[in-house]
Amino acid sequence: MDIYLGMALQGISAKDHELYKQLTESGKIRLWYVCEEPMVHQKVVDFYNDHNHQSYIGSANFSERGFLSQTEVMTVVNNSVDAIFSAIKERAYLCTSPVVEEYLRFSNTTEVSFESEQREEDVSSEVTEDKAGFSSYEHRTVNNGSEQSWRKPVGTYIKGLSLNVEGIKIPIIRPDFRENFALNASDPFLSLKGVDMYELREAERFNVQINGKDDEAIVTNFSELRLARFNIRDEVLAMLNLHDNEKVTLENAGDGVIVVQANKKAAKDRPKRYNLYLIK
Repeated sequence: MDIYLGMALQGISAKDHELYKQLTESGKIRLWYVCEEPMVHQKVVDFYNDHNHQSYIGSANFSERGFLSQTEVMTVVNNSVDAIFSAIKERAYLCTSPVVEEYLRFSNTTEVSFESEQREEDVSSEVTEDKAGFSSYEHRTVNNGSEQSWRKPVGTYIKGLSLNVEGIKIPIIRPDFRENFALNASDPFLSLKGVDMYELREAERFNVQINGKDDEAIVTNFSELRLARFNIRDEVLAMLNLHDNEKVTLENAGDGVIVVQANKKAAKDRPKRYNLYLIK
């Protein structure tokens, strides 16, 4: 059995970490830490053999408390959950790997906080070799007299960008765009209006690779995604196999999207880099 601790980036007690390693070394289970954001807050359980899958999603966590001592709900899903688990396959490490110390903090504290109580509950599980999916949650530490950590929905992010198993998707063009708007403007950009940006914040700069080139992208305060060195319109035209002076339209771009996807397994002490690529 494989169990994936999706909220490991919030921190794990040294005592729990040692227990997880002992269980893994015993051969009874394999416990994995998701070591890169976005963290995983989904509750997904998948049982399978060589021919069949039986998958469940819902509120119940893979824990004694989740299944025995709380009122929960789980429902059978008919569609395959393979895509959910394999989406972050390369973002998780076995708890016995020395690499996890590069990503996670192991606390010796004995205090019980909201997060430590919940950490057991933040586990997705399946009896396969794949991992869990995405979360739209972040955590913040607040001082309310007890130094507790709380999780809150990410409501301050740009709205509407869809984050799914393939990454964050930005529409190249939409019917409501004006003729000389976004990529067709004199200073071109990708519009983020009306979409959710789960990982990237306004006024943020981050490293990207686009068409094999390294650059820096900027998310502006006006919900725009721009490139620092290269012309983003030229790069998108190249992806669409259009001429340099050709306008981007619904006819030639269709429902194409630019996907923003983080490079996998970026060490915590190195800047994260994203890939920008086309899906049409």
